[in-house]
Amino acid sequence: MCGDRVCVCVSQCGVGVGVGVGVFGWLWLGVGLGYRVMISQQISLEPAVSLLLNFGSGSESFINTILLPRLIGRFKFSEGPSLYLGAEINMNIPNSGSDRMEFDAAGPGFGALIGYAFDGNWSVEGGYLIIPVDVASSTGPFADQNMGGPFVRLAGVF
Repeated sequence: MCGDRVCVCVSQCGVGVGVGVGVFGWLWLGVGLGYRVMISQQISLEPAVSLLLNFGSGSESFINTILLPRLIGRFKFSEGPSLYLGAEINMNIPNSGSDRMEFDAAGPGFGALIGYAFDGNWSVEGGYLIIPVDVASSTGPFADQNMGGPFVRLAGVF
């Protein structure tokens, strides 16, 4: 109990993991940095790093990746199992595995999400991410693309 002052504490130490899917065929593999900072009983901040993968095939097979360091803020409506709202800011590090495309980061990304925290350390969430990436193909100049979009994730802290 903190009285009238603001308390910041680190809770849920461990490794956070997540898996999910998004548009463009992205497979979402996430690893948290091992802690969640509780600003209050309802507000938390969580640094995380995710790896997004998508596989292309045809005349050549390749894997595109986006490394996504991010900071997520969550507002939980009550203690225990509860709905929560969240927002995140991220800085993408894209890489194309194709000789026909080149990826370059086009600035910071943003996202909004709604989720449900189960009793324990598991949650499911969905939302929308903006992940700006400049994409150049062998046939044209760079064009700004949103490699984000709607997503669904299952996450847990161990």
